[in-house]
Amino acid sequence: TGLFTSPFVVCFRERIQINGEFIPEKRFCEITEKVKRASEKLFEKGLTPTFFETVLAAALLYYREENCDIVILEAGIGGKDDSTNIIPSPLASVITSVSLDHTDVLGSSISSIAKHKSGIIKENSVCVSFPEENGSYNFVPQQKETVEILYKTCKEQNSRFIMPDIKSITDVKKEEGKTSFIYEGKEMTMSFTGDHQLGNAAAAL
Repeated sequence: TGLFTSPFVVCFRERIQINGEFIPEKRFCEITEKVKRASEKLFEKGLTPTFFETVLAAALLYYREENCDIVILEAGIGGKDDSTNIIPSPLASVITSVSLDHTDVLGSSISSIAKHKSGIIKENSVCVSFPEENGSYNFVPQQKETVEILYKTCKEQNSRFIMPDIKSITDVKKEEGKTSFIYEGKEMTMSFTGDHQLGNAAAAL
């Protein structure tokens, strides 16, 4: 299972992982050398790949060479114009809580940002949204206008829309650095404590 995320917290190699392990330094050097050579060919044609595109190319090459079965790709900013859209229809697209972020690029309204983020929804796939309700938990649920945009995009792309029910998470207990809860009869633990992480957990599950 490959995992591509950004930014990193401690080590740049956090961005590119397989089975929870950072890409080894030696492999990272080998992969980036190949991407560097490919980038130089683009430069000769007057094309300049961005930093994000270059790192994504390195990640995808690594996952292919290591024969990953499943890859989780975190989009960069937005979705519609994101370079992660190079992939074909995924098994699922997950859109977490849409709020006012990167307004200089994505627009100054929730609906504008939601339209950008809905750009990761592809044909004949599945889209999972952050919960529309918060139950008794202290987080801002997915706003109605966002849900309407995601649902409309799914219909246009012949994709299935899934809205998790936050009430499926019960018996929440918080301790220092972790939260445990019951989901469909199973006890789960995550290493986060914010209530909004319960919404993320419901979407992930």
